[in-house]
Amino acid sequence: MAIELRVYEGDTADWAFTLKRAGTAINLTSATAELSVPALGISNKVLDVNVPSSLVTYHPAASDTLGKMTYRAEAFVVVTFPGAETETFTFEITVLPQRIYWPLISPTTSTSTTTSTSTTTTL
Repeated sequence: MAIELRVYEGDTADWAFTLKRAGTAINLTSATAELSVPALGISNKVLDVNVPSSLVTYHPAASDTLGKMTYRAEAFVVVTFPGAETETFTFEITVLPQRIYWPLISPTTSTSTTTSTSTTTTL
């Protein structure tokens, strides 16, 4: 398995794959494609097929990877061509812990002014 996809737990960014055979993009005219990642509970999910670019795309739900961080699993894209011929492409998917973005904290001066009707604080 030479292809590896790394995603973050709970992310819903598309998973897109350009399908090639011997380094050449395959012709997906009239083809269908399905994704299965048994260890993540993803089974036979229909993929969007972009014929000119040989690109197949999956639109994951957050639940596809939520709670499955640092999990490595084998995945399969099965393409069905006209005439029912199939070809399976395998890859590995790694689910990493959720990205946490901490706000930048810079030194500030806090002042407080009291008036008869309100308190104003400036940070």
